[in-house]
Amino acid sequence: MKNLLLIFVCLSMTSCMKLIFAYHGVHQPRVESIENIEKLLLEANVQSEVLLGTRFEKIEYVLNHKASEDILFDRNGYMIKYNSQFANESCNGNISKLLPSLPKITYYERDSSLTINNESENWEIIKGKKGQNISKEIELGTYDYFLISYWNLFSGKPNHIKRISRLKEDLEKNQQVKIKHLLINQDFREGMDIELDTK
Repeated sequence: MKNLLLIFVCLSMTSCMKLIFAYHGVHQPRVESIENIEKLLLEANVQSEVLLGTRFEKIEYVLNHKASEDILFDRNGYMIKYNSQFANESCNGNISKLLPSLPKITYYERDSSLTINNESENWEIIKGKKGQNISKEIELGTYDYFLISYWNLFSGKPNHIKRISRLKEDLEKNQQVKIKHLLINQDFREGMDIELDTK
């Protein structure tokens, strides 16, 4: 009887998890249209002349190492290890605590081996004006900081709308510094030569 009860509880939890995931829009990665990707940004009240995404040959690496991650670079293009300033270094909300009061000059530890130029090798322009290129988006010295936010539709559309909207608000609260915010989509997109296992 105990075994039957345990099986029932496990099945119930699994069913509940499926419902929770469905409610939050979490699903297996699938091929998304550019229109769907753009629609989420509009719902988060973000308008940009250029839409950036992960390059096909880098998508596996980015999904494995930078899924839904926020990375901060200084004006010289070096990565700032801002999480080391917080008690819980793995908390995704640390960036929201930092952005509103981020001063022009910080002495946070940098990682000179990780630069925005190297990071940008993972990206491509998936929609934009003719003649635009990635290097125009990351002109060093023009901004005090660069915030790179990786996002995708498969981890839950409502979650990302809230996250992107919150980051936008955090950036608007800080009038002391110029921060360039680049949103990099991580979804598989129409036009990529891929076959996804949907079993």
